Amino acid sequence: MKSLSAVRVLQKGVPSVMKVIQWIGYVSLSGMVLITTANVFGRYVLKRPLLGEYDMVELGMAIFGGVAMFLAATERHHVSVDVLLVRFSRPTQVILGRTASFVGFVTWTLLACLAFWDGLDNLRNGNCSATLLVPQGPFEIILSIMIFLFGLTLLIQVFSPGGSEKKEGGGPEL
Repeated sequence: MKSLSAVRVLQKGVPSVMKVIQWIGYVSLSGMVLITTANVFGRYVLKRPLLGEYDMVELGMAIFGGVAMFLAATERHHVSVDVLLVRFSRPTQVILGRTASFVGFVTWTLLACLAFWDGLDNLRNGNCSATLLVPQGPFEIILSIMIFLFGLTLLIQVFSPGGSEKKEGGGPEL
């Protein structure tokens, strides 16, 4: 009985967490667009650029980039070129897709660990952005967490039965 309630909690909780993650991405992208717009307006119209625009966009990109990678993996919206893959049989395509997901999991998990350790070092050393002196460590740790979630999503795709379904969209059918 307890396992059934835990499954229900997960089924209700995961979509809510995904919506929060999507909103984090929306807000960070919108903030970067507004900051860049204000900088261009200030530079060309007022002859005074926005101080620290590069710092704000770089730090926002750490959050948005991680969220975008994770959401692309969960929705299976990877950018891929299937020119060679479509020439293989469907079982071979599934095996190659799962192998690619596993290699991606190993690679991205290693990168997430390295980014996390670097973020901790930046926190300990007090590394800050060049203009605004904003600590870089927290942003790097958030990026590493999102990269790790991306890697876990790839690992789930290795073992999920969904690897055999046909992708929607994309190029013409051959």
